[in-house]
Amino acid sequence: IPRPDFAAAKGEPSATAVWIATGPAYFLSVGTLEPRKAYPVAIAAFERLWAAGRDIRYVIVGRPGWNTRALQQRLRRHAEFGGRLLWLDDADDADLRLLYANARGAVNCAVAEGFGLPLVEAAMRGVPVIASDIAVFREVGGDGPRYFDLLDSKSLAAAIEDVLARPRIAPEIKTITWRESALELVRLIRAEAYQLRGG
Repeated sequence: IPRPDFAAAKGEPSATAVWIATGPAYFLSVGTLEPRKAYPVAIAAFERLWAAGRDIRYVIVGRPGWNTRALQQRLRRHAEFGGRLLWLDDADDADLRLLYANARGAVNCAVAEGFGLPLVEAAMRGVPVIASDIAVFREVGGDGPRYFDLLDSKSLAAAIEDVLARPRIAPEIKTITWRESALELVRLIRAEAYQLRGG
């Protein structure tokens, strides 16, 4: 798993990011708004927690993606939008660095992922990770993240409560350099240790 380059983040974070980072506890999701990211599951989980009296915030960082007009409207029209529900669609690297540094946990609800870089980013920033129980997250995260049942907002709410009850400790996720990653790919190709899908 190649390491992200956090040192590249330059400049000062926005006033919005500073306001979020210095306020009440919050959980962070990072990634483009897309159907496969299952953001409605996270929203439903936080609605459960808010209804139970939990004063925590949910922060989404990501640009709008395809087929998400209804989700964008749902976010902007939500009763908690701008308070306990926040969406930053234009955050830069400095914002993200600050938000990771102060997040109580990172939430990843995806139903499908090619890799799962937000798990690695969060872990490398010292953030506890909550992830849907899908194969790629298990492969990337091992036993480190707190997994919840796929598309189950009640299971996710329980995972969030569990993370809140524990110290803020990031999971250990093994990383490698880009060079090591490239060498491993070359090794697999030379050994023909890959599977081709036929049509």
